[in-house]
Amino acid sequence: MTVRTAGAFHIGLGIANLRVFAAMARGFETEIENPLAPETEDSRSVIRREPIGVCAGIVPFNFPLVLAGWKLGPALAAGNTFVLKCDENTPLTLLELAKSAEEAGLPKGVLNVITGPGETVGDRLASHPDVRKIGFTGSTEVGKLVQRNAADNLKKITLELGGKGPNIILDDADTGSGHRRIDLRLLDVLRPSVRVRHPPSGAQQPQGRDSRAPDHPAR
Repeated sequence: MTVRTAGAFHIGLGIANLRVFAAMARGFETEIENPLAPETEDSRSVIRREPIGVCAGIVPFNFPLVLAGWKLGPALAAGNTFVLKCDENTPLTLLELAKSAEEAGLPKGVLNVITGPGETVGDRLASHPDVRKIGFTGSTEVGKLVQRNAADNLKKITLELGGKGPNIILDDADTGSGHRRIDLRLLDVLRPSVRVRHPPSGAQQPQGRDSRAPDHPAR
């Protein structure tokens, strides 16, 4: 990945995300009227939004700064503390993030970045009773393990797991422009600089369509 891409996407988008969550924190209402139970002369029902406590996030090697921001930003904005486990192969970005947070004046213990293999560190975060919420981005197989470990103490959990995103070319598709869109998406899949999770994994077309349209999954 080029320095320009890293600066514009990883750092630029990461900063933009954190600014959004910071703005949300400034206007966050901790107590609102219960819309299902309107206030009467004899009663008043409110919904109180309180911090969960210790939250944790486990992020993979690709897009570590952006993915970490999506997890820790809302947690900190809502008044929680956060434990972030980075991929053991790409820890430097998030360790630098921790340094920047400390230099910015974030109190010690509010944001914690830890390193180590998922088999030990990740499992411990998922099963630890003091962690009340965990978010995980990664494979479906590991996501099942995180969910299983978190079930023993009923912690809240958010899973963003790998999957398929196929393109389907129908009989009435505009092949003139459709092919180019598919080519660009497949180019995104096959980019050598970084593995991505969200682009489509292939394209399918009905029999008899123009053979220029790919009819097999991209690998």
